[in-house]
Amino acid sequence: MEKTPVDDECCSKTQTKYWAWKKYKSTGSYEDYEKYVRKRNASQNLSNKLRRKFEKLIVKEAKTRPKSFWTYVKNQTKSREGLSPLMTERGDMTSTDTGRHKS
Repeated sequence: MEKTPVDDECCSKTQTKYWAWKKYKSTGSYEDYEKYVRKRNASQNLSNKLRRKFEKLIVKEAKTRPKSFWTYVKNQTKSREGLSPLMTERGDMTSTDTGRHKS
């Protein structure tokens, strides 16, 4: 139970979202963009629904399986380094926090 459950429907919605994005990028038409947005929203809604269902299950079993509960809490509260090197106005790459702030 350490992994978030992903069912076949979620995988297929994510895949159709990906193909709709590729089609939009190749054609550039507004209709393809609208189709992509609908597929993106459906995929995201299903993903959020599955996450909430998984979190409710974790909470429900917290008394009997505290290790899985605290493992999930620990994974969700980790601080992650999220910025990659950025390009400054002069065209140089910077990876320090002060350089990122100035660019």
